This record gives sequence, C-alpha cells and structure tokens, in this order.
Amino acid sequence: MKLISAGETAANTNISAEAGEDLVRIGEMAKKYGVTLRTLRFYEDKGLLNPQRDGSTRLYTRRDKARL
Repeated sequence: MKLISAGETAANTNISAEAGEDLVRIGEMAKKYGVTLRTLRFYEDKGLLNPQRDGSTRLYTRRDKARL
C-alpha cells in the first residue's frame, strides 16, 4: 500500500507501508490528536515516538498512533 495524502497522487509517493498499514504525515497526526507539530517533534526527540522517514518527512505508523 502506498501513502497518499489529500491532493497528492500515487506517482508522487515513494514510501510503502507494511502489509495493510497506513502511514500518516506529521500534520495529519497533529490535527487528528489535537497536538502541535512541535509537540510531536519533542516526543520524537525524547524517544517516545519513532516515525518512519521519507527524506525529511515524518510518517507515523499505527504503533505511533496508539502510543500517542
């Protein structure tokens, strides 16, 4: 499965999720859980979250969502 965000086509995406796993970008994660981008970066710096990376783009897994 490929990561596709609103307004983005599959041709622009090069990250594949593990079998059936949806990856969420930092902005979507922050909005869904009512936290700031800075908060998510802070949690990553402290080792509480470990998002996957596509260059500088953070991609959060189901495990990260559950942890948050």
